[in-house]
Amino acid sequence: MKQLFLKSALVGCLLAFCGQLMAQSARSIIKYAPVSNVGYEHVLNEKRSIYGGLSYYSFGGGDIGVSALGLKAEYRFYGLANNGKEAPEGLWVAPTLLFWNISASDGYDKGSVFVTQLGGIAGYQWLFNQKISLEPALGVAFTAVGSGGGDSLLEAGVLPLFALRVGYVLK
Repeated sequence: MKQLFLKSALVGCLLAFCGQLMAQSARSIIKYAPVSNVGYEHVLNEKRSIYGGLSYYSFGGGDIGVSALGLKAEYRFYGLANNGKEAPEGLWVAPTLLFWNISASDGYDKGSVFVTQLGGIAGYQWLFNQKISLEPALGVAFTAVGSGGGDSLLEAGVLPLFALRVGYVLK
């Protein structure tokens, strides 16, 4: 668990540094979701923003364990009932795209799967003192799971999406 926290902190610091370089004229937010997800939201205008996230999970040790690396992208639309609030505050909806590479080992065999998710998600973002953000979100995504070699579809279906993120506003 300590190693997971250290990896999350390192990725968070890297994203914060990159975020400082990119945050020149619009507000941007570095976000963290419980366990080990970091993200970056960049406001494009008063009604739209883009969000990108990176997730890394690792459980177990030695020859037995599971690890996962995920990438996420959203194009957010604000202003659907925000009573004059501008992005990045208030209600938002977004199409979302997620990619996961999940590997597992039981000490004898190793294997991996590749997961692709395409769906929609909606959330509400609060800004406190224009510096801290809190954002719950819910959605659904069509999910396809393929073998690590990418040559066969193992499973497909619709799954729920949920998130709870805390962030720091850069500008």
